[in-house]
Amino acid sequence: MTTQNLSKSPVLNAVYNDIWEYLDELGMPELIHYMDSFPNEPDFNLVNYGEMRIYYAEIRDMYVKAGNTKCAETYKKSRNGHMYGDPKIDDFELWEKYRRDVGYVAKIYARR
Repeated sequence: MTTQNLSKSPVLNAVYNDIWEYLDELGMPELIHYMDSFPNEPDFNLVNYGEMRIYYAEIRDMYVKAGNTKCAETYKKSRNGHMYGDPKIDDFELWEKYRRDVGYVAKIYARR
């Protein structure tokens, strides 16, 4: 597969290319089905029902391997309701970012 240039950021490009590969495996008819069935979801429910990454650790690892160092940062002290070692970007924020990224790439993929 040739890499797609979907962003000026090399970190986002790595994440987007990972999602693009999954959409290649999924296939256009299945993608169109999800887009038609769930048009109001940011990811067209591809993450929940399309057998994509569903574990927070997998999603975090994907972003860290792509070079997003903010996903790997943790708290150094216990304060303000956070414990030592908790990630600074919580799982819910990362989940929502991943869903938006999947939706963005799916829209571009469907237009090609």
